[in-house]
Amino acid sequence: MYKYKDYRGAVQDLVRDKTLQTQQSAQPNEVDTALQLAVAEHSRQNPRNIVQEFTADGTRLFPLPDLWVQGLSDGTLKVEYPVDPTADMPRILPDDVVDLYNTPTGYQFRFVVSKYNNIVPISGDKFRTHFDTTHILSISQVTVPDMDFSAVTKLGSANLCLIIGNRLASFGNSAGRGDSVNFTDRQKDFMDYAREFRQLYQDEMSQREEVLKPGLVFGTFEEDEFNEGERTIIPTDESGRLFFRV
Repeated sequence: MYKYKDYRGAVQDLVRDKTLQTQQSAQPNEVDTALQLAVAEHSRQNPRNIVQEFTADGTRLFPLPDLWVQGLSDGTLKVEYPVDPTADMPRILPDDVVDLYNTPTGYQFRFVVSKYNNIVPISGDKFRTHFDTTHILSISQVTVPDMDFSAVTKLGSANLCLIIGNRLASFGNSAGRGDSVNFTDRQKDFMDYAREFRQLYQDEMSQREEVLKPGLVFGTFEEDEFNEGERTIIPTDESGRLFFRV
């Protein structure tokens, strides 16, 4: 499992190798900022799936799960009820049974009772929420799957080049005429580097989408005419999502 220091080191090395002739180095806080921005953006393409358990209290309204991220988690909420660890598959309620409800203190989720359904967990029963959220990348915890290391470091490198470029632009604005031109040229170089790194990230993600097609895959495959019957099951992360390679 990659650690935070591995991500920092990889981004620093990528940017240093690309910008060797500029003689501009990143400040430590800039690397951290670049990585956090990269993880937030990357999580929208490959989010972290979380399961949080609640205890019903007889009401229909509940606070949003702890790691809920507005704009990312919205639309991904699934509720499992009743909870049965012995079941082959979790019992996920239909989407129209639960919705988000805006209260004076903020959004909560509620069980919707109508003539079409009246599912409300019995007081004392357990139910589980399943939802997508942002990955964590810190010294103490890394939830980004190892398979995303290369992509995230490229995106982090793009962000770092942008940050350095903006810093150079601010120096140029306060410098004399001759120095200002020099800083402007360097800023342009870093903007170009940022575009190159972002394109590398996008290329890698596009290639993965072509190679890995999402699907709920269980058990074994029988031989068929597709790819001579060979499919390799690949678990991606702690969410339990599986992919098959074609």
